[in-house]
Amino acid sequence: MQKKNFLRKILQVATIGLLLATLLGYFGNLYVGFELLSHFKPYYLILAFAIAPLVFFQNKRRYKILIIATLLFNIYEVLPWYLPSRAHASTESIATVKMLSVNVKFNNADQSRVEEFIKKESPAVVMLQELNPTWEETLENLKTVYPYGYIEDPKNNFGVGILSVLPMENIKVINVEGRQTPSLEADIEVADGYWVKVIAIHPVPPITQTHMKNRNKMFAKIARMARESNLPVVIAGDFNTTMWSPAYKKLVKESGLSDGARGRGLYGSWPYGDTNYKNFTVTDELGFTDWIPKNIVNHSPVKLPLDHVLVSDNLLVNSFSTGEDVGSDHLPVVFEVSLATYE
Repeated sequence: MQKKNFLRKILQVATIGLLLATLLGYFGNLYVGFELLSHFKPYYLILAFAIAPLVFFQNKRRYKILIIATLLFNIYEVLPWYLPSRAHASTESIATVKMLSVNVKFNNADQSRVEEFIKKESPAVVMLQELNPTWEETLENLKTVYPYGYIEDPKNNFGVGILSVLPMENIKVINVEGRQTPSLEADIEVADGYWVKVIAIHPVPPITQTHMKNRNKMFAKIARMARESNLPVVIAGDFNTTMWSPAYKKLVKESGLSDGARGRGLYGSWPYGDTNYKNFTVTDELGFTDWIPKNIVNHSPVKLPLDHVLVSDNLLVNSFSTGEDVGSDHLPVVFEVSLATYE
């Protein structure tokens, strides 16, 4: 009897904990710890489904209500990613462009895997994050394939770049006040006389309250840029947040863009990695090294979608997928966009 009561208490605590974690995630704009809780909606849903039969087996009405509420909140957050979306409707297009975005991992020990994957996929536009001086040779090799491009001087571990086989102009580095990582924008000619603004984003990882505020400043600036742009806009990169974060939802709303993965099901782009990373040798002015232990990266069963693609209304996402492991802790994201209208 004592063991039975103990197991019942465990079940009750789990029921309350799942609902509490679900609800606190909605207040992620107030505290970085709450935002962290917002990222695990699919896992809350799986756990809630797993314990629901046990909860209903008990004659405790309040816990039945709690588990139903947990299921409903998380179904509301997860289900839309499986429903059809405008972002990949079918229509006649002016131009179709394949793009690739990847956080290469600054101390990736096997950079050739990144280079080989890019050449194999052969996208017209490549967006790279977490570049540092050790990537110089790989970048030079890629420049033989991509005649247009710009690499923001990677003095620390957060260099960012855009490479293209298509003409590029109006290249600008995007910075905000505070300890921050740069993002990059460029206008790319996808067809004769038709241009698209591409933004490669990599905000600071929000692992402290200060970093979260700085990340939000970057999101606000990029949302304003997208909203005010006269060109169609593509934003892609390592956003360092999932789609369930209040900050990400605000970015999507204020930018007026659509998520290219919506309607295609859930995916995980981080953490991955099956190689040993190089020793950290480059000074990082933001204070980041390997803040996630490698054994967690290599063996974590939990995978989160941190790498996203946002597009404006006159761009349609024809395909969206994660690529193969390239030795980074992130998987690449490969996608194809079509320019449907041009105003």
